[in-house]
Amino acid sequence: MAKQTIIHHNIEPVHYVSDAFISWCFDARFSELLNKFIELRKFKNVDIVKMAGGGKVFATPEIETEEIHYLGQIAKSVKLHHTKSIILMAHANCGAYGKHFEDKAMEEAFYVNELRAAKETVASFLKKNEIKIPIETYYADFSGLHLIN
Repeated sequence: MAKQTIIHHNIEPVHYVSDAFISWCFDARFSELLNKFIELRKFKNVDIVKMAGGGKVFATPEIETEEIHYLGQIAKSVKLHHTKSIILMAHANCGAYGKHFEDKAMEEAFYVNELRAAKETVASFLKKNEIKIPIETYYADFSGLHLIN
């Protein structure tokens, strides 16, 4: 079998420590925001999982195995890269939810509640597996990224 090099790039073969496991929506409108967030936090290495709805999978998964799979990804990130924190994101106008809201306040309240449920699911999983790392939740809208407590 012949191979053709498309891009030549040397990659360090050593393992790294992950500054964060980030669950982000794959909606490209928010990709630049993710890059700015990583830069702002001065993260050197991150384990990013992009999926429809971001943290939705931990709050309202469409199928049970979906949640189990992504919790497993968190466990692998922690095991393989000694991950320091977990970041869950949800955003306004998310097609994965397929919801429409009467106003911006109702929409924001919905996603904040989803993020709180997602955080609870992940916290329960971490506790069960004796993993002690912080979980942060963020809501993105068309004006920026907002920390949810």
